[in-house]
Amino acid sequence: MTRLDGIRFGSGALRAALAVIVVGTAALAPAVGAATLPTRQGSGALAIEILRITPSVPTPTATLTVSGVIRNAGPTRLGRVEVRLEVGTSPLTLRSQLTPVEAGVLPTQTQAVDGGLAVLEGGIDPDDFTPFRLSVPVSALGLPTTEAGRGVYELDLTASAPDGSVPDRTVITFLPWLPDPAAIAPTRLAWLWPLADRPVRDSAGIFSNDRLAESLAVGGRLRTLVDAAAGRPVTWVVDPNLLEAAEQMSDGYQVRARGGGTKAGTGRTAATDWLDRLRTAIDNREVVNLPYADVDVTALNRNGLADDIQTAISHGAEVARSVLGRDTVVDTAWPPGDLTDRATMTTIREAGQHAIILADTALPPVVDPSYTPDGRGRLTTGAGPLEPLLIDTELSNVLRSGSGRRPGVGPLMIQRFLAETELITLQRPNAPRSLVVAAPRYWSVDPQTATQLLQTATTTPWLTSVPLSAVRAVEPPELPRVVAEYPDSARAAELPADYLAGVRRSRTELLRFTEILAGPGPTAQAYTAARLRTESGSWRRADGRPGVTAAGRSFARRIDNNLEALRSQVSIVGGGTVTLSSHSGTIPVTVRNDLPQPVSIEVYAESTREDRLQVEQPEPVVVPAGGVAPVSVRAEAVANGLVEVRVRLRNDSGQAISDWQSIRVQVTNYGTLGSVIIAGATVLLFLSATVRIVRRGLAGRRRRSTRPASGPAESVEAERVEV
Repeated sequence: MTRLDGIRFGSGALRAALAVIVVGTAALAPAVGAATLPTRQGSGALAIEILRITPSVPTPTATLTVSGVIRNAGPTRLGRVEVRLEVGTSPLTLRSQLTPVEAGVLPTQTQAVDGGLAVLEGGIDPDDFTPFRLSVPVSALGLPTTEAGRGVYELDLTASAPDGSVPDRTVITFLPWLPDPAAIAPTRLAWLWPLADRPVRDSAGIFSNDRLAESLAVGGRLRTLVDAAAGRPVTWVVDPNLLEAAEQMSDGYQVRARGGGTKAGTGRTAATDWLDRLRTAIDNREVVNLPYADVDVTALNRNGLADDIQTAISHGAEVARSVLGRDTVVDTAWPPGDLTDRATMTTIREAGQHAIILADTALPPVVDPSYTPDGRGRLTTGAGPLEPLLIDTELSNVLRSGSGRRPGVGPLMIQRFLAETELITLQRPNAPRSLVVAAPRYWSVDPQTATQLLQTATTTPWLTSVPLSAVRAVEPPELPRVVAEYPDSARAAELPADYLAGVRRSRTELLRFTEILAGPGPTAQAYTAARLRTESGSWRRADGRPGVTAAGRSFARRIDNNLEALRSQVSIVGGGTVTLSSHSGTIPVTVRNDLPQPVSIEVYAESTREDRLQVEQPEPVVVPAGGVAPVSVRAEAVANGLVEVRVRLRNDSGQAISDWQSIRVQVTNYGTLGSVIIAGATVLLFLSATVRIVRRGLAGRRRRSTRPASGPAESVEAERVEV
């Protein structure tokens, strides 16, 4: 019987017409990601959730069991419901067939399975569900036991109401079939199992929130990942910032409280237990170290912060070694988004990295082969060779499709993963290849799904799990590859330039400030680590659109505020008005240091009116921890009046580390130049008055000598001389 999205079709012209769709869909299928599959069963009153399929890889003598629930999503009660099991009549042999078949757009032949019918008689109320369970011998599926019959078979589960009151609904999944496992050479699979999370600690070690405690506790995201992979042959990929945060939590920590202040965090026990479980789970397995805080290396390189890449690598290695008590692989890069540009590849190589994990789309074959090649390639950068380790993007997309804890997605993801890997192996059954599969970086997955996935993969006959170093040791095949252009979508997803410009300013301010510290080590390390946390790739938007998350911007503001608070602990005390009562003197300035360590500081002063008051720069001063130090600024008056003198603190390089502070200086003495001017003016006035007095005296004598003897006496009024 032919099926299309749960609808049955007979043979004839319609089937022939659909064959055209098959060809076109199969050709386009490789470009369709499993994470973006359309709804498999459509919408309507009936919905099917498959909760478990055992065994995931059947053997001829096994019993196949499918269990799950039927939900009534409609407004009225459903009566009797039947659940039917059907299987494909011929195997699928191409990876490109899986996506369109699973989506229900590629028609295939299926047949009913004897005994594959479950009847639910009790009825289902609206918004309610009823469990079902189907068990049939694998022999009833009619699967061929010859080599020609091996491959992947479509497995359909259809729910229907016999009275026809609602449309049928079908879920399509896959059943891998390999009756002769001894005849094939298994594919080597390197699992990348990342442990990373968004930063939550500011530069003072205060947690923004207590969500990490939930993630580390039983049932939490990070606890699930550790428990699922414990004892499994995976390659752990760890963010040292997460390890450091968990270690701090295990010693007790503070969380910022609403309305201000802090409160004790609740995750001390969970963090201690998680770290113990992680160390045990890792055992002697390979551990790849991400740069500290999983910084967005491509964005940093593009925005003038390339030095921070090296800092994140070296600091991350130290933290991981300290927390885990063992060495980790520190020469392998894994850029956020699995892609990067050529310039960043060169920077990564210059930073001492010798290998890079990339999506296989970053280094595609020149000619598309008819099989899935090894996850290895060759790459040359401006700084030397870099070993590319290529993630199979289709397999990673399959894992992403199982993200979340929605019922039913886990078993379907596992069956799709097994189908993909079997077809990869059967492409060249006697020529084993080495592949890389990466779980999503911040994977949230149901605990049972994660555990069953790894358990099944490590016992599947066509797969063998190996560490990443085993893939790295494989000689790259003679398959020409080309470096693909860095896509616009990947660039748009990076941390944006305006955001990183603020981070760059913070770095400049920090470098200026730490120069004044007598022992800058602890303070510089704390704030450098905090700055790296603002550069984390986790602040990218999850939807791939341009910009940074609101949480990222809020976190960066918190770090900036902390730095400003740190700077304010070294300050100039007071200001006000100072009176300068002679032609020269000193302007007193007091520097306070509230830090727990001494600082070497310079007070820089400038007069806003040098025509009235000139100042000299004082010598640098050492201010003790928690103390004050007086600084005298020598000044020389030129003229009387009120003059503003501005002072600020600088480091030894002459860079400002504080804002200007104003001191008003009242000059009440003329000063040397003023005295000269006044003395000169006094002499001139004195000479002028003397001349006038002499002239008047001579004029008086002449008048007396010419007046009559009997004339009346003249009354002479002395003139005032104004000086």
